[in-house]
Amino acid sequence: MPFWNAARDYRQRKRGELVAGLLVPDCDDCPARSGAWCDPVHTAELVRVDRDPPHVVHSSRLVAAADGGHVRRSLLIAQFAGGQLPSGLTIRRKARNAR
Repeated sequence: MPFWNAARDYRQRKRGELVAGLLVPDCDDCPARSGAWCDPVHTAELVRVDRDPPHVVHSSRLVAAADGGHVRRSLLIAQFAGGQLPSGLTIRRKARNAR
């Protein structure tokens, strides 16, 4: 593998891992099961994952993937930098006096 493709291949592999992690939990808003894309017909909050082909995931499934440990919450939040963060996907911080 030429060295100039290494960074691109790494990014593609990591993105694939992130997307696979998003699809692990079943969706509560549509009949999509683990490994399947969400159905855009259902009116719950949708988040576009891919443009071509257009793939979407419901925001509740994003939260379930983060809560279940399938994806890192901080990495998922970073994907929305400069844009609208889906509901339920907030940065959870410990209180200063919490031990």
